[in-house]
Amino acid sequence: MKNKTKILGIIAAGAMIGAGSAAAADAQLLDTLVANGFITQTQADSMKGSTKDPVYVTPKRSDTKKLVIRGRAQWQFGYVSPDSDVEGAPTNDYSTFEIRRLRIGTQGSLYQNMKFDFRMNVLPEGADLDTAKLVYTGIDGMNIGFGKTKQVIGMEEATSSTDIITVERSYAANFFAAGKSVGLWADGEAGPIGLVLGAFNGENTNDNPLDSDDDSHFAYNFRAGFDASDYLPDDVSAGVFFDTVQNHDNDSDEAYQFQDSYSIGAEVEVGAFGIMGNFLWGTLTEEDADVTGLVVMPWFYVTPKLQIVGRFDYLDSNTSDTIGVQSRYLGRAAIDDAKGDSDADEGDYWTSWYLGANYYISGNNLKVMGGVEYSTLEDDGADQVEAVTVYGALRMRF
Repeated sequence: MKNKTKILGIIAAGAMIGAGSAAAADAQLLDTLVANGFITQTQADSMKGSTKDPVYVTPKRSDTKKLVIRGRAQWQFGYVSPDSDVEGAPTNDYSTFEIRRLRIGTQGSLYQNMKFDFRMNVLPEGADLDTAKLVYTGIDGMNIGFGKTKQVIGMEEATSSTDIITVERSYAANFFAAGKSVGLWADGEAGPIGLVLGAFNGENTNDNPLDSDDDSHFAYNFRAGFDASDYLPDDVSAGVFFDTVQNHDNDSDEAYQFQDSYSIGAEVEVGAFGIMGNFLWGTLTEEDADVTGLVVMPWFYVTPKLQIVGRFDYLDSNTSDTIGVQSRYLGRAAIDDAKGDSDADEGDYWTSWYLGANYYISGNNLKVMGGVEYSTLEDDGADQVEAVTVYGALRMRF
């Protein structure tokens, strides 16, 4: 009987090796086989290692421990119908089907405690380098990274475009976004607290950020978060987050839009319901104007695959003509042609309301999204633009 049990255990282990993939139940089975003396711990660890991300490219060097291909593709539909009280401002409708994003890259690990991530944007603007970073993970509780990446300001910017739950991020999030540039950063966790601190090339080019010339620029990014989920009931999760991006000696119109910007936000999930709130503020570089923004986003899962999402966001400036229209898709409509003849697309107060639904075919790896948004732009209390935008999207990643 013991021999029969042992043979069955070996067959089960061999089946997992042949499949090259295992679920959590398979991992438990491997632990059981080790405990009963059927296989060694080293063999079990080797089998478990094969259950991680599949290797699509065979590494040439022996010190490359993992190499996988990553990609994402996003197709999108947009229709916008604008209106304006500004005399002479054109208000033609605009619609499009487009490839919103097509990105491919590779990530993995090599040498001792070193990870890498390289990604290229292929379409629609043409091929360019999106992300290129190396991260050292050999220090307990801390990672040190170098390369081109995003400086995060705001909770939506901290979320990948494949994971966001509205077709487009809010205008407040896009307005404060800092972009991507080359830098050095460190991140770590201590219990429920997470911290990130980085210094980046404020020119957003390949110039040396440590150059001592008067026109050199730095951008500093500090992020902190507190995850309270471990102190709450099992079906409740919550967190509080703070971000800031600080510019130093920034006198270039092509550099960051803000001299300094800040964000504080919180997110709570209770069962199928969740809500996020994010307040942002900062001082613009060129106009020396103060701008504030607010995003409130609730959601509800009708089923595990069907999600309803709402969002309200606004931007408010203390100077006139500081806030334009949202670039996608209202900015493409004929109202944007008014720049030369009128100020219909400039103001000091923006609001928008969004209602949408997402259907998760395979989680965030494959989903269908749709939504409708009503937005207005005012200047000194006068209506500049109002618009209704309809969105549709199919997003996938691999």
